[in-house]
Amino acid sequence: MKIMVVDDDPGIIFVLKSILKDEGHEVIPAYSGKECLEKLEEVTPDLIFLDIMMPGLDGWAVLREIKSNEKLKSIHVSMLTTKGLVPSVLEKEEIDDLVDYIVKPFTKESIIKRLENIQDTQDRIDDIKSRLIEIDEKLADEYDRIFKAEKLHKSLLNTLLEVNKKKGMKGTDAVIQNERRLVQIYERRRREIEKLVQR
Repeated sequence: MKIMVVDDDPGIIFVLKSILKDEGHEVIPAYSGKECLEKLEEVTPDLIFLDIMMPGLDGWAVLREIKSNEKLKSIHVSMLTTKGLVPSVLEKEEIDDLVDYIVKPFTKESIIKRLENIQDTQDRIDDIKSRLIEIDEKLADEYDRIFKAEKLHKSLLNTLLEVNKKKGMKGTDAVIQNERRLVQIYERRRREIEKLVQR
């Protein structure tokens, strides 16, 4: 897998490069949002780990640029940031353009597990989509979007539950309930679509 790591902290890039290379991945470093977008003119990674808080273009601005570009919009993007998962983050329109939201600090094991989840999800999507295309191309595209959204919101929910357990943050109950509701909606629709190819 070709993975771009975008962070203004060289230490984070060094650590991630070591972890990912040991797992057999090719790593493309970028030390700013601007450098990320410049490199994307030359290379197309399978996944981008993107920091939010960077000088100049922040991670959200970079994400908007990627998703508005026809050539780049299919690239998987995961935030990898110290910015906690607070209600204002979950309210961002761009949140659904992500495949994951990982809060630093991280461990080698947690990064590998998150990466495996992203790969497994894409493998499953590709398998089901290949069968759905024969039935209805729009349905295949919906399945892609729904399954990614389900996985993302499950990950967001788990992160929220962990943070709430450790810090007992006030005002997160409604946010947690909303994430649970979204996961149920996406999961229900995904199962409905999958039944069409399991007959």
